[in-house]
Amino acid sequence: MTWAFVATVAALGFSMKALSLRCARRPVRNRLFFILSPLASVDSWRRVVMATADDVRQTFIRCVLATGAFLICHWIYRRLVTTLNLSGWSLSYLGAPLVWLMGESGGSIIRALYLPTGRLMPLPHHAVLAARSVADFWGKRWNAWFSDWFRQVIFRRWRARPVTALMLVFLVSGLIHEIVLNLNLWFLTGHAPFSSMMLYFGLQPLGILAERNWLTNYPKVTVGFAWLVVLGPAPLIVNEALLRALQLWR
Repeated sequence: MTWAFVATVAALGFSMKALSLRCARRPVRNRLFFILSPLASVDSWRRVVMATADDVRQTFIRCVLATGAFLICHWIYRRLVTTLNLSGWSLSYLGAPLVWLMGESGGSIIRALYLPTGRLMPLPHHAVLAARSVADFWGKRWNAWFSDWFRQVIFRRWRARPVTALMLVFLVSGLIHEIVLNLNLWFLTGHAPFSSMMLYFGLQPLGILAERNWLTNYPKVTVGFAWLVVLGPAPLIVNEALLRALQLWR
């Protein structure tokens, strides 16, 4: 499942890059380097800067800390699952932090691998735990590589109809996850929880619209509501397919 996941993500990545290049408003320098990078959007590519000596030091420290945290939590997860004989939804909620740590670790490693080119790649996540709302989580904190692509390819084209653009972004995101995860699981095992990703990502824009309409004046409530919307339906997305891809299924 892991290799099928990686191969599908790679194919998806090249498709997203091609569409991003097609939608670019101005010429893209070092186009080949962008195509071979992990970035999906030319907007992310334009945020690449030249690395300094301090950037190199901080990147390697981040690599050690993030990778160490992921490996330790992975070991704890395995021990808890085996000792307590956990299954079902408990695996989803217990595995959710590992999805985040995988992104932190993977992003740091990718940044380190590109340092010999003299460039500092942007990280996929940005202070995820500091998210203040559902919109803040998806728009600024979680997987900026994808959110940059959605802003460039969808939001700019639909800026006159922001609610439609919002719904379309999460619809496309749901379809992507269905293909990368659930479809791969079906090919490998003959079963898959189809529509779970669509349902999860269908709930997210509803959460954003709810907080905009009713929670604007209640910042503390908004934070709690955000994590309820993001993590509450975790079993829909941190399902067998994703857990298998991360070697967390039993």
